[in-house]
Amino acid sequence: MKQSSPTIFIVAVLLSLHMMLAAGSVRQKSNTFDELIHLTSGYSYWKYNDYRFQPENGNFPQRWAAVPLLFMDLRFPEAGLTEYVAAHAFFFRLDNDADAMLFRGRMMIVGLSLVLGLGVYLWSSRIFGQLGGLISLSLYCFSPTILAHARLTTSDMAAALFFIFSVGAIWRVLHRVTAGSLVVASLTISGCLLSKMSGVLLVPTSILMVLVRIMWGADRPMCFFKNRKIHTVAGQLVAAGGAALLVGMMCIVLIWGAYGFRFTASADPGP
Repeated sequence: MKQSSPTIFIVAVLLSLHMMLAAGSVRQKSNTFDELIHLTSGYSYWKYNDYRFQPENGNFPQRWAAVPLLFMDLRFPEAGLTEYVAAHAFFFRLDNDADAMLFRGRMMIVGLSLVLGLGVYLWSSRIFGQLGGLISLSLYCFSPTILAHARLTTSDMAAALFFIFSVGAIWRVLHRVTAGSLVVASLTISGCLLSKMSGVLLVPTSILMVLVRIMWGADRPMCFFKNRKIHTVAGQLVAAGGAALLVGMMCIVLIWGAYGFRFTASADPGP
């Protein structure tokens, strides 16, 4: 759907207000107990290719939040410390600029929230029109729950973003199987699984979506590459299964790549 200039302006204003509200409170709030660990873990992932710190909380959001720290002159604690002790030392005992580290990490999460807000608008406007999209975006931008999490260096915003984008990508594949739709689905699903362990909920969600698509959308053919249309239920099931196999294989490669294509958590498995 082509967006009008006034609509684009309103979307930009709403997202700007969302960013200002989220960012404006960043410096007024002390760190939560796990934000320091997220940033310490992400820095360790990038700098030392070491994934022993907090592996359960998502490779992607911790890496994403720690990107600004790579451009700072920081000292990292010695090996052998637990994640909580290492995080405390990284921020408060090695003369690093803790306030700057936390602020920059939080702003990276604000960026994810802006992307999710734009996604909410685009999806809603496609279903309900531009007015519906603006209403959805307004509810998103001023939601207390979203604003509370949009400024914290945790995995919640990343998981929400990739889960919603994954559902949209899967639904797209169920209507039109192309190389592009398969790649987008692989990227978004991998991002979701790399954001939080609860990303595995995409599996039952995907199965339910396939059943809904087949049972109530059988009269709508599935386009399969080169505009080949599949009308039968059996054919659509086979196409969905083949697409799932291809997406699954690509996801395995992408997720394994995020961990350096190895099985040990540390590049030096000795300690």
